[in-house]
Amino acid sequence: MSHHAQIERGEERIKIDDIVAAISNGQELEPYPDDPRGESCLIVGQGLDFRWIHVLCGNFYEKDLLIITVLLIRLKYLYFV
Repeated sequence: MSHHAQIERGEERIKIDDIVAAISNGQELEPYPDDPRGESCLIVGQGLDFRWIHVLCGNFYEKDLLIITVLLIRLKYLYFV
């Protein structure tokens, strides 16, 4: 997990188990194949506490997935694909 993701997680009070759940049950919302830092994608899913979370992930072809950033989705901005 990046330093930025750790800060955001703390500010939003998002538990690591909620991030794992959001990735596991979520959907890829937007791929970023040409990201200069490496391929990444935005995932939307629900945490164990049923809050909706955006998770920006990268490093797909390595042993450990990189969580670049996380943030809670405010319901007024939520949309479904």
